[in-house]
Amino acid sequence: MIILLGMPRSGTTWVGKIFDSHPLTFYCHEPDTSERLGLPLFPANGEWHAHFPEITTFARRQNRPLPMRVVGKLPLFSKHYRSALGNPLYRAAIWLSKLTERAGVKVTLPGVPSDANAIRVWKSIESLGRAGLIANALPDAQVVLLIRHPCAYIASVLRGEQAHKFTGNDAQSEDYGVLELLLQTELAHSRQLTRSQLEAASAEERLAWRWLLVNEKAVAETRHLANCQVLVYESLCAAPDDVGRQLLESCGLPWDPQCAAFLGNSTSQADDSYYAVFKDPLKAANRWRDELDAEVVARVRAVVAGTEVGRLYFD
Repeated sequence: MIILLGMPRSGTTWVGKIFDSHPLTFYCHEPDTSERLGLPLFPANGEWHAHFPEITTFARRQNRPLPMRVVGKLPLFSKHYRSALGNPLYRAAIWLSKLTERAGVKVTLPGVPSDANAIRVWKSIESLGRAGLIANALPDAQVVLLIRHPCAYIASVLRGEQAHKFTGNDAQSEDYGVLELLLQTELAHSRQLTRSQLEAASAEERLAWRWLLVNEKAVAETRHLANCQVLVYESLCAAPDDVGRQLLESCGLPWDPQCAAFLGNSTSQADDSYYAVFKDPLKAANRWRDELDAEVVARVRAVVAGTEVGRLYFD
């Protein structure tokens, strides 16, 4: 299994589709959002072993029939483990399921058989704070942590909230349920960060703290694990073919013409819609520079500079 973890608005959908474009993979789009895991969002090291059974059971369940939302994310790709007839039939089943769901009928689609020659990919924006737990519970899995510039994350979140792209009434900077959980982490305690400090901060600063505490926890807890790697979104945007090839090969997937074709197609178009995976990568990576003023950038820098993940961008 390959497990791709990142914060919302960090490019995980595009990177997930790079993995999906390989003919040997079976891609699961955010199965832990579709079926919530019954464990903490930010488990402490001492809690990990108690949650190993749930993680391993959840990973095995990705072989069973799955919701269309999990296995029907477009675009679709041909797979070696399906027959010449099986590939178009599976595509037809996906499209039929989409039509059925528009009529209000939820459907599931078959997973990949456990004896098939396929590598399952689990993409998640829900479980980045569980990275250490997941990587230790599944030592045979390859875990990729995707990190995007904090200003790009913040600008994208604010743009999405302005366009009403998210469910729920509260802005992410006002989601004190998540912020309270982060305040209980070791990293927040080491900085003596308090709720009153967050309440006094600007929306951008609260989002910067959220970016920092989640990413830093994931990196710190997986730093010395051989089955984990960090992927910097901007590096992929700057050299999609080279970095994309290295990413796949580091996860045991040989480079394939179908992957090259997807990368070429997805980076040669300029679709500015919010959830698009077909877009100019450098434009997407740097859009925040036209959206955040210098004062906001300075406040974000003050939160993250000098930290392990902040050094990726500000030092």
